[in-house]
Amino acid sequence: MKTEVEVVGNQLVAGTVILNGVDGSKKFLVKQNQTEFDFIMTTIEETYTSLASILHRLKTDVLVDVTNLNLVELTNVQVDDKKIPLYVFEIDENQEVKNIANSFQWETPETLRKVLSRGQVTGVPIFQ
Repeated sequence: MKTEVEVVGNQLVAGTVILNGVDGSKKFLVKQNQTEFDFIMTTIEETYTSLASILHRLKTDVLVDVTNLNLVELTNVQVDDKKIPLYVFEIDENQEVKNIANSFQWETPETLRKVLSRGQVTGVPIFQ
């Protein structure tokens, strides 16, 4: 799996947000690259924990109101032979921020499965 951030001595952290639709549907927040989708990723800042680093990225770059997020899963994903933490949050559709940044979008579970299939994931639940 390729990443948007080069791993050069810096530890990475990844995340996604599950959007719980009022009709029971689920969508996942991912980053759109040129030809594919990826998890939202960032480096772990020296003064932040991995959780604080991904929340900061979601707040400042993706424009998600992190006060409405619930953490539902923490697992690891293998990217370029390195294990990185993967945080999965959820938010209800009526709390969703409509104006997320352009390079990020809500995608179907099928798209998330494609992202997951490119990396080796440990302990992740099957999202449907």
